[in-house]
Amino acid sequence: MTSSEAQKSVLEGNGMCLYAWGANSYSQLCLQHKHDETVPTQCVIPHELFNLESISQITGGAGHTVIVTGDGCVFVAGWNRDGQLGLGYCGGDDVVMLTRVPCVMKVRSVTCGWNHTLAIMDNGDVLAWGSNCYGQLGIDVPNKQCSVPTKVANLPACGTIAAAAGVRHSLAIADDGTLWAWGNNKRQQLGMDTGRETKQALPTQVMFPSGVFLKQVSAGFYHSVAVSDDGRLFAWGCNRHGQCGICQPSDIVSRESQSKSSCCRAVAGAASQSERAQNVVSVPTEICGSIQQVCVTEVYCGWSHSFAVSNERRVFAWGRADYGQLGVTFEDLPSTICTPTEVECLKGVQKMCCGSEHNLAVMNDSRLVSWGWNEHGMCGTGDAINRNSPSPVTITETDVKSYRTLAIGCGAGHSLALLSHTTTQHHKL
Repeated sequence: MTSSEAQKSVLEGNGMCLYAWGANSYSQLCLQHKHDETVPTQCVIPHELFNLESISQITGGAGHTVIVTGDGCVFVAGWNRDGQLGLGYCGGDDVVMLTRVPCVMKVRSVTCGWNHTLAIMDNGDVLAWGSNCYGQLGIDVPNKQCSVPTKVANLPACGTIAAAAGVRHSLAIADDGTLWAWGNNKRQQLGMDTGRETKQALPTQVMFPSGVFLKQVSAGFYHSVAVSDDGRLFAWGCNRHGQCGICQPSDIVSRESQSKSSCCRAVAGAASQSERAQNVVSVPTEICGSIQQVCVTEVYCGWSHSFAVSNERRVFAWGRADYGQLGVTFEDLPSTICTPTEVECLKGVQKMCCGSEHNLAVMNDSRLVSWGWNEHGMCGTGDAINRNSPSPVTITETDVKSYRTLAIGCGAGHSLALLSHTTTQHHKL
């Protein structure tokens, strides 16, 4: 079957289409070429994925794409220099079509770093593969690469409920609400002191104030953000761009004062927010201010920016802003916003994901919007102009009328979406 025949079969068979756009140097868009795409383009789909309704998750790393099916199988494509595809070998040609990872089943979810991949299994185990130069795989071997999915060592027996891969560090939340971290710790993104060592090879528990139980975590380049079961936000690591939500050294409170319910206060002053940002937040620290008035349920991190979503589906953003990646509208775009600020146009959002410096979101009417860095067309707007606010992603095929967005995913510089077509006359997602 040719590429065009495969695409046509998917479209006509069940109305589901997998689209990709953005950077494509490693064939991570699954289009059987290496050219960037500035608009959503139909992926080439193998026979095993013809039932696209079974796709439960889409995500990616620097140059690789990972898809999880409803029955727990994993398909991968793109860059494999360090074995990040989990196919049993490193290097070789880029994988241009989605290929099933052998001997891996019953996967609940995946998360990707720059060149490593983590998977949570149905039984709560975590598997890891790819680069291990910074200990980000958490496996008890000295190898710098691992091309076969391997169980992460030293995690609690109660199992893992959530995980996040930063660029070169990894985080996991155990079923008992504790957080475990491993990998690169150059900017304290693990939330612990590793002394002169800038990495931690095996999962180690991250200490939080008494009574804090975590439910979700996300990771950026050098920072990490977690949300507790009662809707509080904690952040740590590099804060050069305000991505930890801490504006001044005096805003950072100790664990002891946190346990007494004291909180940090944003201090107004003449200095710019970027000047007031504390460079490193060495331990998990609660983000305070107006964000404490809402119950946070989800967190998302780009390389140096962060988002929180409340139980009322309100979205708050903070961190680096010079590519428009926060989506906050200002007359003069600031380079940094170090306190969580509501993105009012995103209220009601249904799904979100972050690339390195761009983002995708599905609104409550199923519209797909994007914003931020757009050098490689990862915003899907047909050009390479950065978007400072959420903008509709455009479908250009003449036979496309309207689509419902079922799933979305981002790599560092590429984007993917699973769409279901309808018959309403529109050309914007």
